[in-house]
Amino acid sequence: MTDEVAPASPADPAPVPVPAPVPAPVPVPAPAPAPVPVPGPVPGPVPGPVPDPAPVPVPDPDPVPVQAAIAPPRVPLLQKLEQRKARSRRAAPLGLVALLVGFVFLLWLRSLPEPWVDFKDPKGLFEVQFPDPPRVQGRPMPTFTGSIVSETVYTYGSGFEDEQFSLGAFALDAALPDDKLEATFEAAFDEMLKPLETAMPRITARRPWTLAGQPGRETVVDIEKGEGTFVARVLVIDRKHVVRLSTLVHAHHHGENDARFLGSFKLVGR
Repeated sequence: MTDEVAPASPADPAPVPVPAPVPAPVPVPAPAPAPVPVPGPVPGPVPGPVPDPAPVPVPDPDPVPVQAAIAPPRVPLLQKLEQRKARSRRAAPLGLVALLVGFVFLLWLRSLPEPWVDFKDPKGLFEVQFPDPPRVQGRPMPTFTGSIVSETVYTYGSGFEDEQFSLGAFALDAALPDDKLEATFEAAFDEMLKPLETAMPRITARRPWTLAGQPGRETVVDIEKGEGTFVARVLVIDRKHVVRLSTLVHAHHHGENDARFLGSFKLVGR
């Protein structure tokens, strides 16, 4: 029996060549990593040239070059000084003119009359101006009928000051007849002159005075031997009302504020 033919079976393992699939080297990508840029050697800010801070803030402590840099402008500096002097010499006359103009302007302002206050009669009969709001007081006043009525008096200043302006108004208890007109003027004036009896009054003028067609009288009195001037005006309005105006000023001020006060008196609506 030739059972030894069996050894021929070893020929079967020939196709087993398992190494054929060994093409495992197919991982061709293995060489690909080579071109991948390795970040290690890439030039970045790490090894970059660090700016040397020393030369940037170099304040150059050496004063010599600083002086050398300032020294050259001396000539233009002198020139600027000379130019300034020349300008100041030209501006001097202009400054003097400006001072003169300002001085003249101040004198002009002082020459302007100070603002006064407008005063209107509460009853709407008249209006007048005072340097300041006047004081108000009442006093009894006799009339041509023999009765006593109340007079309202508005006063600025006093006899002890440089000037005094006064206005008094009262209503008659009856219409004033023509034959009582002069007596009413005299009585009103005598009442105004009583406070001046000790000042040696001397009448220097007495004349008729009218306003808006209403009859009146004006009397000028010298007091204290020429030291002062007293002016009194009496006006009868519609034969029903009597208004008395007076000014008392030093003689050297006569015709100034006293004239302004008297001239500001007006009858409302006439």
